[in-house]
Amino acid sequence: MRRDCALLAFATHQGESFMSPIDYALTPFRKFATFSGRARRSEFWWFYLLTIIGSVVANLIDATISGGDASPPYVSLLWTLITFIPLLAAMARRFHDRDMTGLWVLAPVLGGIGLGVLMVTGFASGGGGGMASIGIGVLLLLALFVFMLVVMALPGTNGPNRFGDDPKASEHGHAAAY
Repeated sequence: MRRDCALLAFATHQGESFMSPIDYALTPFRKFATFSGRARRSEFWWFYLLTIIGSVVANLIDATISGGDASPPYVSLLWTLITFIPLLAAMARRFHDRDMTGLWVLAPVLGGIGLGVLMVTGFASGGGGGMASIGIGVLLLLALFVFMLVVMALPGTNGPNRFGDDPKASEHGHAAAY
């Protein structure tokens, strides 16, 4: 029985629709600013891994180029600019896969702006209350990060939802049961 499952999995992945981790990692670049539709977990997480590896490499290049001085991190900035929109689009499609609005991708941006406002007003007031509000803001931003991490890790809804067809079903040409 176990051998049959392995053969079925092997046969399923031998068709034209099989995507390698590299295919998944590059899909957000192909769908550069596509905020509609749905994205599988594998598409998001392989792309996220690519962005992390790219950031590390860019930082190493910047450190090598700068030679230890305080020059601007041009390569890291370029990498961030290249991956920012595809990452937001992949996140929006990931939320869609969970049958949630893609506007959730704005939450960290708005949270960061809110934290910046708290920091400016907290430092401007000069009192201890400003530091407390900054602490609360940091905790709220951390909670938001954990929420988004959990949502990105959860499986999508089975079958079609209001944002489109199940990407697992369209990739394998049948309704996915996993």
